[in-house]
Amino acid sequence: MKTLALRLFSIALALSTVESIASSAIEKMDLTDHNAVIEKLEIVLPKLDEPKKLNLIQLRLADLYADRARILEVKAGERNCADCRDFKSDRLKAIALYEKAVSKADLEQQKKGYLQLGHLYMVTNHKTKATQLFNGVTRNKKLSSIHPKAYLGLAEIQFSNNDFKTAYNTFNKAERKAAKEDQAY
Repeated sequence: MKTLALRLFSIALALSTVESIASSAIEKMDLTDHNAVIEKLEIVLPKLDEPKKLNLIQLRLADLYADRARILEVKAGERNCADCRDFKSDRLKAIALYEKAVSKADLEQQKKGYLQLGHLYMVTNHKTKATQLFNGVTRNKKLSSIHPKAYLGLAEIQFSNNDFKTAYNTFNKAERKAAKEDQAY
């Protein structure tokens, strides 16, 4: 059982490393930039009356809050601050914005938004909501390109709940779905 748990952990670590490398390719903003853009968007948001623009701003603001939370958490870790919670309120704001906007977004934005929302549920210890969201994604044929990532999210939750056998099976399902998506090209 320990070997299985170690293998699952290794797979999850490798996948998160790949995602970290991919996200580092995106233009970086420092904490000051995040604060300035968030402040400006918060001023603009209540003044918008066009639904499409409102939705886009809500999604961008949610992205910024989630990313600022990540930056603050990294800084807390660098300071070895075990009880720092500066980032939690940003994650909750991001969740609230994603919940309002993601279902109204276009398909590509939905894909990104649902995965981000599931991740935010997980890191804020809302595993039931994350599980429901990822299960919903896996049942939605329009979102089939993100099914492997949704299964990975489910497997991470199962693993964190010490349900190693189910997590192993779900990781394998994610791997099979990813291979199937790759064959489509």
